[in-house]
Amino acid sequence: MNLTKERTLLIFLVMLIPLAITYYEVFYTPINSLELYQHFAFADDFNEAQEIVYESTKATLRKKNST
Repeated sequence: MNLTKERTLLIFLVMLIPLAITYYEVFYTPINSLELYQHFAFADDFNEAQEIVYESTKATLRKKNST
């Protein structure tokens, strides 16, 4: 019985990790320039805004390199 619980937990965790990554990509990545502007407008400081630009540029370059 204990082995069944461990397997269930393992399967749950294996499914949870990709779902969490997908959720982050879909709901926390700016889709257009308006959402990107809102991220900048509500950034706490310049370094946070600069990090947003860096991550966005890095993602764009990954997409261009993969095609």
